[in-house]
Amino acid sequence: MQSQRSAVQHTLQQRDLAMIRGPPGTGKTRTLVEIIRQEVRAGGKVLFSAASNTAVDNMAERLGTSRVNIIRSDCDCERDGGKLTVIVFSGSVIPPK
Repeated sequence: MQSQRSAVQHTLQQRDLAMIRGPPGTGKTRTLVEIIRQEVRAGGKVLFSAASNTAVDNMAERLGTSRVNIIRSDCDCERDGGKLTVIVFSGSVIPPK
C-alpha cells in the first residue's frame, strides 16, 4: 500500500508523463484509478490507452462509479497489426442527479 501511495503522489507531481509498471497483482490498476480520480477532481484531463480492449474496459468500469466523464475511442491501427483503444477522462466530475 505504501508503494501505491508513493506512486500516486509521484505521478500527480509530474508535469507531463509518468509510467506505472509492475508484475500482475501488484495494484497497478487500483493505483491508476486513484491517480485518474484525483487528476480529474483537480480539473485535469487524462488520456488512458492500452494494447487491449479488455484493459480499457476494465479501467472504464472501475471509474464508472467515480462520476467521471468518459470518452472512449477505438482506432484500427496498422502498426503491429493491432488495435489501439483510448479513453479520455475529462476535467470535470459529473454532478450528482
